[in-house]
Amino acid sequence: MRKWLIGLLLILGLCAGFAQAETYVVAVDGTGDFQTLTEAAAASSTGDTILLRTGVYGEQETFPIVLDHAVTIEGEDGAVLDSPRFKTMVSVTADGVTLRNVRFQVRKWGIVADVSRAMTVEDCEFVLGDEECRTSSTAIWLRGMKECAIRRCTFRQVGICIAGDPLSDKSAGKTVLTGMCEAGEDPEYFSTHEIADCTINGKPYYYFVGQDNLTVPTDAGGLIAVECDNLTVRDIDVSDSSMGLEIARSRNVTLENVSADRCGIFGTYLVFVQDAVLRNVHVEQTNHGIDIRGSQNVVVTDSLALNCDQGVFFTHCTDCTLQDSHVQGCGFGYFGAVGNGNRIENCTFSDNADGIYLQNEPNATITACDVRQSRVTGLRILKSSCVCTDTTVADGWTGVIYYDSHDTTIENCDFSDNASANMYLGNGRGATIRNCRFSGETKAHLEVEGTQTDMLVTQCTFTGSRADMLKLPTRCRLSPTAHGVHRVFSGQERNGMAARMATRRIAIATSCRLGGKRRARIPFPMTRPNRRSTAQSTTARRTADAICCSARRTGRSDFSTLRQNLTVAAA
Repeated sequence: MRKWLIGLLLILGLCAGFAQAETYVVAVDGTGDFQTLTEAAAASSTGDTILLRTGVYGEQETFPIVLDHAVTIEGEDGAVLDSPRFKTMVSVTADGVTLRNVRFQVRKWGIVADVSRAMTVEDCEFVLGDEECRTSSTAIWLRGMKECAIRRCTFRQVGICIAGDPLSDKSAGKTVLTGMCEAGEDPEYFSTHEIADCTINGKPYYYFVGQDNLTVPTDAGGLIAVECDNLTVRDIDVSDSSMGLEIARSRNVTLENVSADRCGIFGTYLVFVQDAVLRNVHVEQTNHGIDIRGSQNVVVTDSLALNCDQGVFFTHCTDCTLQDSHVQGCGFGYFGAVGNGNRIENCTFSDNADGIYLQNEPNATITACDVRQSRVTGLRILKSSCVCTDTTVADGWTGVIYYDSHDTTIENCDFSDNASANMYLGNGRGATIRNCRFSGETKAHLEVEGTQTDMLVTQCTFTGSRADMLKLPTRCRLSPTAHGVHRVFSGQERNGMAARMATRRIAIATSCRLGGKRRARIPFPMTRPNRRSTAQSTTARRTADAICCSARRTGRSDFSTLRQNLTVAAA
């Protein structure tokens, strides 16, 4: 009897719970409970259902529509959400939300699901509502979402993006999607979803998890592959999406003959991947063309990025290579940040804002590249170290900007006709410029500002009719040692030497003046050995001693105050 009463009470409790769930009707013409989905969502409670009558729900709504409790939104045929430009449409922050049979006219982000579980999206249609809003637009952003089910949905020119938690104070040091969210440290952010029976631009939208030795079907219109080993993607076109293809936490990946044009977020995106080769990848008019994050031993070769907002990105990558590729008409041609040991080899960059940009990127290597017509900078080195050899930087605004960087060698390179400066160095240490050729029409071949320590410029040729050969700090020492002349020139006199110094091979050594022992680095002879080499070396050393003695007499031990002493030796 007691058990029977307990069971009856449980049944009655469940019935009471079901009875409390409400169904609200939203109709544009005022025949329902509400005229806007915004009002209905705010009035609803966990477990409620909102029926969206046929009509367009746009200007009357307040976007984003926030779903912060488990609610079901179900549309009649012809129910359309139409957001203004650059607005998120629906923000999901609760577990158990369901959206069904709604058309989304996307002009930025359709559904953004943050740090939640078990969202269901079924029988919905997502369409890019405005071509001018393509950049950064996506149908569904899963940011820290687990166990999402997306079934029987249709996507046109926008797609699905999977990543980690929104940015917070805890994101420091993690791989991130700049300004948006973390890349996704938790594997379940990628692997726990169901994406089934969906199409994009009339072709299958594939989602694979944990499938080894897989070759992706060539009819793919979109691809998300997670935790796959020995994955092959060949001869597919994933253009006109948000992320054309996303490969996460996989190994031994081969991409070949892939097109990913006109994608709003990333064309080709690899995150936390080990050992991959991308060959003949074509990206055009895409936000980020080829984007590699948190990955190791990835080679991008024989690929082309044209007219993208950003061309090729390597961030938090180790021992990755871009080679034999061409990047043209982009913002950053190549951007490398917070990685180690990455390489750029035999690539061409033309008509980009920045040809190559290294930021917090140690031990980078640039070899045999051609960088031309950069609208801002050909080679930008910020808080990084690299070796750059056999490279040409020409016909841009500034050839090289080296700033707050260290232990960099630029050797056997050509810098010409960069309008503002062929090379600018500000605040750094350990820069070595060796056997480089500076020429053409420019305001300055070599401009140095701020604090430079242990800087060496040697065996370089400076030519040109209009350039100030050297723009150096106020106090510098020019010593044409071949003639045994030692003299301190003023800034005005120094710039006036441009014509007289043209075509000479010169070496510059910078004193280290950060307190303590002061010592000038003086190069040894730069031309082929001859009878005067020993005499030149002796003269250079004497000049260095004179510089240090002069500094001791002035009592200026702060390098930022004394600026620089430079010794120029004409060979």
